[in-house]
This record gives sequence, structure tokens and C-alpha cells, in this order.
Amino acid sequence: MKAIAAAWETCFHDFSTYCPPKMAAPDLQWDNIKPAELQALLVPTYIQELPLQDGWSRPLQFAVRCTTQGHQSYGIRSMGGDGRWDADSYANATRTLKAASDIVFSDGRFLQSPEGMGR
Repeated sequence: MKAIAAAWETCFHDFSTYCPPKMAAPDLQWDNIKPAELQALLVPTYIQELPLQDGWSRPLQFAVRCTTQGHQSYGIRSMGGDGRWDADSYANATRTLKAASDIVFSDGRFLQSPEGMGR
């Protein structure tokens, strides 16, 4: 997740947006940017190969928000050990959770991560 985020943030520094060209995303919604769109944006300039699965071999999900008013945000999430999504919003997420919980990285930091990770 950190490697994807580093690539995405480097791309942002070059283009001042997290979105691919001609994409509008006024709200941060999970899966509003598809893996193929993110690959086209980041590979090979910012990352050689974009990881699309978590450590449990399940697909990662991505989210992006970019508006003409300059509100920019991105997110990367994993289902965690239990293989199911716990939530669609992580606004009040706690950092230390059980290993089965979703793992969420957004805007340069973990919003949720298993105990002992992401510190």
C-alpha cells in the first residue's frame, strides 16, 4: 500500500491531481477508480508494477477525489484477514484493530491497520 501511495503522490506532484486525465471524482468513493485506470496513470513512470492484491491474494480497492476547487484525496484498502469489507467510510477509524479488519491507507497515512503495523 505504501509503494502504491508513494507512486500516486509522486504523480500528484507532477500533475497536481490524483485523477487520470478527464476524470471527475467529486467524492471519495471506493472503487471509483478502477485498477486499469490507476495502472494507466502510474505504470511505468511512477511504479514498475502496480500491486493489485493484498497479502491474502484478494483485490485491493482504490478511491480518489479530485475537484476543480482543488480538493484532492486518495485511498487504498484491503479487506484484511476476514475477506469482507467492514465499512464504506473510515472517518472515525481507529488505528489499531484486529488483524481481520480492513486495512486502509489514505492521504499518506494508515487510517486503519492491524496492531503493530503502519507505525
